[in-house]
Amino acid sequence: MKYAMATSLLIGWLLVPGAVQAGSGWSERAHGAPLQLVGRCDSRSSRWEGGGIYSYCEVSVLRIVHGAPSQTLVVRQRGGEVDGIAQKVTHVSLMEPGRSYLLFLAPDASGSWSPTSKGLYAVVDSPAGQTVGGEVLDEVIRALGGAS
Repeated sequence: MKYAMATSLLIGWLLVPGAVQAGSGWSERAHGAPLQLVGRCDSRSSRWEGGGIYSYCEVSVLRIVHGAPSQTLVVRQRGGEVDGIAQKVTHVSLMEPGRSYLLFLAPDASGSWSPTSKGLYAVVDSPAGQTVGGEVLDEVIRALGGAS
């Protein structure tokens, strides 16, 4: 009897729309990011800091989702290449010049803007328009409470 009831509850929970993906929602990904925007990486440079390599990307703001950035800002990320020495950081994708991204940013210890742990998503041009994470960018922005 206990197992039948537990199985029924589990099946009911799985059938609730959105229950399976609730942990991967855009609002949860953006949580803790005071600055949320769509931006284009215009240039990237890297340098040594405290025994590690950090990359700096100058970003042009294309769309503001949340927060009040200037028209351009610098985004700092761990990893990069300096004088032929590369440093890669697990689970960090460096921004590429010329590409656009949906960014969830927070100030880091240096006072620079850095992507949160779930804060960097490439914007892709597709037949359906611009997409991010396989979803239409305008819909993602609306889900985050921003204007499209």
